[in-house]
Amino acid sequence: MRHAADDHPDFAALASRVRVSDRDRELAARHLRDAASAGVLSVTELDWRLDRALSAATRGELEFELFDLPVPRRRRRSRLRRWLGSHVATFVIVNTGLTAIWAASGSHDFWPVWPMIGWGMVIAGHAYSAHSSQASEDLRPDC
Repeated sequence: MRHAADDHPDFAALASRVRVSDRDRELAARHLRDAASAGVLSVTELDWRLDRALSAATRGELEFELFDLPVPRRRRRSRLRRWLGSHVATFVIVNTGLTAIWAASGSHDFWPVWPMIGWGMVIAGHAYSAHSSQASEDLRPDC
């Protein structure tokens, strides 16, 4: 498969002239702030680079302010957090069905509350575990 870069040897030069959006500028500003909070940039250099990044008109101008900074790491949700999301979705679906059965039966006692309480306590325990594992992962030093 051929790419546009094959036809134009100066494709990188052309790409650097592409105009940037406000969202691109805000993402660059966030990257600069993250670098400053990690100690890579001083406050003075952060201010100087933020001014230039927020006034950048092209991708080349924006990339110039970020070229010597480390690439930010993408955070992935832990397996436990992904599992928790599906667990909560199942909880909602099943308990909605139980509530519909209760409503259709014309019963006066709201009996679906008992499975909701028991299952809700299990989900709360899993949520606490997922939150505490994410917090400990955030505190782990980079190696």
